[in-house]
Amino acid sequence: MDNFFVYILYSSKIDKFYVGKTQNLENRLNYHNNPKSNKI
Repeated sequence: MDNFFVYILYSSKIDKFYVGKTQNLENRLNYHNNPKSNKI
């Protein structure tokens, strides 16, 4: 069984919450904190 993290982020810039899930919390947090360096 795979483990997942559920997280809630708040953006004061747009005054909104974001809820997500991931298996790699460190990578996902870096993704959210550095949107210009992300490639999808």
